[in-house]
Amino acid sequence: MTAPQPRISREAARSIAAARVGNKSTGIGKVLSYDEIDFKTSHIYNFPPDVLQEFWIAYVENDDHTILKSSTVVLVSKESGEIAYVGSAQDEG
Repeated sequence: MTAPQPRISREAARSIAAARVGNKSTGIGKVLSYDEIDFKTSHIYNFPPDVLQEFWIAYVENDDHTILKSSTVVLVSKESGEIAYVGSAQDEG
């Protein structure tokens, strides 16, 4: 059985996430569904994998590549476009 098409497109989620982070970043990189993430090392607090399926995961680009640190993500609801979380993906290392 295939998953239903999200009401909010990947590109719409990118725009929503970019508007949220504004000038704090160099933009939004990848926008992925949970099932598209190769390494399931993200441990976003209070969001188990079955719940993460309901969100686009937008990765905030960072121009400081000299520091090893966790990715910053924006979770955008595939249904409503609401932002549920902005913060660390807990994937450093």
